[in-house]
Amino acid sequence: MSFLQENKLILSLFAVLVGLIVATWQVAARQSVSQPQLASALLLPPPEQQLAVSFNTEAALAVNSDLKKVHYAHREQNRRAIASLTKLFSAVVIWENYDLTAPVTITQSAIKKASQDGVRIDFLSVDSVRVFDLLSAMLIDSSNEAAYALAEAWPKGGASPEEKFSLFIQAMNQIAVKAGLQNTVLSDPAGL
Repeated sequence: MSFLQENKLILSLFAVLVGLIVATWQVAARQSVSQPQLASALLLPPPEQQLAVSFNTEAALAVNSDLKKVHYAHREQNRRAIASLTKLFSAVVIWENYDLTAPVTITQSAIKKASQDGVRIDFLSVDSVRVFDLLSAMLIDSSNEAAYALAEAWPKGGASPEEKFSLFIQAMNQIAVKAGLQNTVLSDPAGL
């Protein structure tokens, strides 16, 4: 993998993250200020030290970069489907386990699974695409087909696409465990 390719992915991930942060703060700036709901599992700073923002959302959590100080918490213990954020777990699995230059053949199964949501890149089941390009399509265009194709091409075992898919999901959950996400259970590489 070339230096440029590696940096493209990192820059793409960074751009997505910055966009999400900016959008969140723009929404927060337009909302009225309210006292956050305290969670028994988290030690929140006194109200005078909390951020003076409110989110119009079902749940929210804002922490500092080392994850040691909670600035804002709102129904943070409620379980939620994390949708496309799941693709970030998939991206870590791919980054750590795949040869980014290796070709992956798009299967009919990956296309069929992706058709549930309607987000399509229009890959054909005979297309052979580099892992890096599928990873880019998954992260930049939110391609569900790419996520499924990559999961079905798990390079570390499994005889069938279904077995490879299962091993990929196990790897995603191992990352969640390593990150200390005790209430997180991942079951789909695309977040559907």
